[in-house]
Amino acid sequence: LALGDVAGGRREYEKAMEVVLGGQLRLQDVVVRIACAGAHDGVNQMFQAQQGGQQARPNTYEFNSLPLTLLAPENAARVLLVLFPATRGVLPGFTGLGAAQLQQANQVSANLLLALAKLYQDHAVVAQPLTVVLPLYYLALALAPSPSTCNNLGIILSAIPSPPTSTLVPSLQGGRQAAQAPMGAALALQYYTHGLQLDARHPHLYTNLGSLLKDLGYVQEAVQMYKKAIEFNPKFDVALANLGNAIKDMGCVQDSIEYYLRAAKVSPNFVEAVCGLANAMAGVCDWRARDGLWTEVSVRWHAALPTDDQMATDIFTVMSSGRRPTAPAVVIKMQRLLGYTQTPPAPDAGQPDRRRGWMDRVVEIVDQQLAEGIEWCRGLLLAPAAKGDSGVCRPTRALLWFLDGLSRLLPETDGSPLAAFVHATRTLAQTVAAVGEKTDALSSDVRRRWAAVARQMRNEGGWALRLVERVVIGQQRRLYHRLAAGDAGIDCAAPEFRRPQLPTGMASPHVPTVLPFHTFTYPLDAREVRLISHRNALRLSFSTLGGGAPWLPTHVYRPPPAPAAVLNIGYVSSDFNNHPLSHLMQSVFGMHDRRRYRIFCYATTASDNSPHRAKIESEADVFVACASWSTQRI
Repeated sequence: LALGDVAGGRREYEKAMEVVLGGQLRLQDVVVRIACAGAHDGVNQMFQAQQGGQQARPNTYEFNSLPLTLLAPENAARVLLVLFPATRGVLPGFTGLGAAQLQQANQVSANLLLALAKLYQDHAVVAQPLTVVLPLYYLALALAPSPSTCNNLGIILSAIPSPPTSTLVPSLQGGRQAAQAPMGAALALQYYTHGLQLDARHPHLYTNLGSLLKDLGYVQEAVQMYKKAIEFNPKFDVALANLGNAIKDMGCVQDSIEYYLRAAKVSPNFVEAVCGLANAMAGVCDWRARDGLWTEVSVRWHAALPTDDQMATDIFTVMSSGRRPTAPAVVIKMQRLLGYTQTPPAPDAGQPDRRRGWMDRVVEIVDQQLAEGIEWCRGLLLAPAAKGDSGVCRPTRALLWFLDGLSRLLPETDGSPLAAFVHATRTLAQTVAAVGEKTDALSSDVRRRWAAVARQMRNEGGWALRLVERVVIGQQRRLYHRLAAGDAGIDCAAPEFRRPQLPTGMASPHVPTVLPFHTFTYPLDAREVRLISHRNALRLSFSTLGGGAPWLPTHVYRPPPAPAAVLNIGYVSSDFNNHPLSHLMQSVFGMHDRRRYRIFCYATTASDNSPHRAKIESEADVFVACASWSTQRI
């Protein structure tokens, strides 16, 4: 692994586990057996039934195509007894060891399994990594019960899109209260609770439990968990920042500043803490330490700050402790705008750099994030030119596979410009790939056309997303016209309507800390505002095209019928409450012509009982409160 050979490192770990298994079983066989055993678990059967579609029988499971296996903590703890009943749950390679030796050997094996799980999770060895990662975690937990393993399982399970189920969450009065939560989140709650039974002072468990409760709408209960986390670790920056977020969400913006500042003091480069502090200060119109003293605005307002203003001094100290941006373009901009021509005083000298206020620091962070975001997916589709290649980059295998898949969905006989483009690009890429590093063998015409295509792919990830989006729209349009024409024999599951796949290895794009709607409150130029909006759009496209939604069907959705006399319009929002968007939109829903339109509203947040919410609910034809629904159900 240290040499970069991930596949080789994984194989060596698996060989070590095969020794532990007595040489009779492969680790892959054990993973399949756990999946087979889990298939008979009630929770897992309910999850698979809710996913719909034809499920494989457990005795036909194969390692590379396993279903997700969801096990409650008590069932995960019994995995060893189910797998190895003859040795009473002892791994075959450990039979005959004494109690102390067995405990130590189990711990080493659990560590091996956790290392393997991370490799499978980070490097996409199989199509759906979690189908392998979860059984490895269950086996590790059964071998060596650990609060950290419970914590990691909770994080993984809470992110799995799943149907809702009944569960119990902590109550403000003590004990537990009934609630509805996605099945993955419900299991995550169980693992966090189980981990706290193993270690009641584990700050990470309290923090992640608090975040899950907050996501489920239990903000006050979340605050309790965050406070427990910082009780056991007063310098836990994540818990402090999350506590600030939760308190701010409760409307107590002034009270949140204390926790953001504490988090930023611990970790001056912790983006969530720094930006949370800036937003909270702006939210209460507290302009202390907003701008550096050398910026135009600050000089215009006042030339100096009172030396006895401890909060302003603390904030300047935190901001000047933060890491300076390293991207050349950002450094040049900062030097031009903020006068960074001198080395700032060391924070521990008691002389904070008053040229760096919290507004300056947030802009620094955003600019650095935008500069780093340029690297997203770079090298995924185009390999850099080899030495002596005269600047000719080459197509990667991921690009060839991607174009081959699209060309099968768009036959050349389609006649559309999109089909012609995909086939021409595929042929061109194959031609360039065929010569390998000998690009001098390419004709000048091929080199010219390939250079033009490569220029289009400068933002490789965005180019792939736009192409997939256009293909999906084309598929649905063809399907719509054939259905509207009365083609009763059309098969919506035919290969031509199969959903196109994103390039192998494409990761979710990171988005800047400042959201598009908040950019007007920061001194960002037009290019920066456009890039922030663009990065958020890329994230949304990635999720909706399959990158963040493994539950999407294998074929494109069947289009709705042609519009009838009354058109149904649906609005999905998290802002049907006392929110600026509702202030502006609250009357719009009742203004539609009911002879032509029927209005549906889907609220993804719980009601705050505000008059804005009440007005929207009363004027929509159908108002659905779906705060506890999964994205799939919506």
